[in-house]
Parts: sequence; C-alpha cells; structure tokens
Amino acid sequence: PHPRVNVYYFFVLLLQLHHQLMSSSNGDSNALINDRSDNDDGGDVVVIELGSRWCRAGVAGDDAPLATCPTISAKRERYPDDSDYGNLGMSSFLSINPKYGVKLVDIIKEGEACNMLDLTKFIEYVFQVELRLIPSSIRGVLVLDQPCSTNEHRQSIAKIMFETLRVPRLYIMSSSVASLYTSGRVTGLVVDLGHDHVSVVPVV
Repeated sequence: PHPRVNVYYFFVLLLQLHHQLMSSSNGDSNALINDRSDNDDGGDVVVIELGSRWCRAGVAGDDAPLATCPTISAKRERYPDDSDYGNLGMSSFLSINPKYGVKLVDIIKEGEACNMLDLTKFIEYVFQVELRLIPSSIRGVLVLDQPCSTNEHRQSIAKIMFETLRVPRLYIMSSSVASLYTSGRVTGLVVDLGHDHVSVVPVV
C-alpha cells in the first residue's frame, strides 16, 4: 500500500496513549510493558509503526507522521558490516556504483524481524536521522505492531527500546486495533492488506 495510507490513525490514539502513560504512575499498567521513569514532566510521545515494507513515525499531537521510510537495510558485499537504513539505505542502493554490490535486505518480513541487529540499527536510525530525537529524553513510545507478530518479537522490541535506547516507557499495540479505533468503533473485523501478507483480525 501507499506509505501515506492510514496516516491519521496514529494520532487518533494520542489521547488514549497520554492517558496510559500518565496513569502508569497510578498503577494502571494493563498494556504498559514497563515504566522506568518517575518523572512526569513534559516531553514528546513518539509513535512508530513497524511494517514489513514501510515504517511511519511521528510525535504525538502532530497532524501527520514526521517520517515515512522503507523498512530495509542496504548492505555492501565488500563491506558487510557497513549498512545504511531506511531512506539512506534506498539512496545508497540507487547511487552507489553497482560494482560495489549493494543489495537491499528486508528488516521485517511477515511481522517478524529477520535480524535483530538490523532492527536495532534501524530503530536507532529512525530516532537519530528521521525524528532527530534522543530516545532517553522523550516521554514514551507507542509501537504499532503487526497482528501476526509473536510474543518473542514484541519482547525483542521491548529489549531494544529499554536496554539499547533507554526509553522511559513503552506501549505496544496491534496496528489492526489502532485502525479500528479510527472509525470510532471498539469491536469489528479488520482486514489488513500488507506488503507480504494479508491479515484478518476480529476485535471483540
């Protein structure tokens, strides 16, 4: 699908997200994985959707995502440890001489990370290059995950967010549930036509 499809459903969730993050200090932590900060001062709430082809990321309160980038890495065959990610990776693939053997590699396929190191570097890229935010200084992160993702994948995302990026709070939510909320409904059947799979999710 076009990278701008379903852009606005991120921000329909913002009031709910703010409520979850602010109420976590009062013991309301049903979907909150962890809360490592006692500081309720201001700060940005970052919203990230990790799709199999596109990643969309922004800040709570904005009218649209700040960044839309492909969920890929560009690897050089001569220098396998030297990779570019997202839009930088696509630019490298298109601009570098073919003799250097640059190839595009999917970071997420069918809702699962193909390589955890690549996923870590990609999320760091999103914060540093696309959003230009310091993860440890923000208020919290909402990750919209694919409905077919496993608990192990979500735990890996949580590990990256907390142990590598040091974010204070994390909330992981199904992108299908988020899409349903945009219609003003809390129950329904969501059909998601993704890049490499189709999911049909009943929300009850």
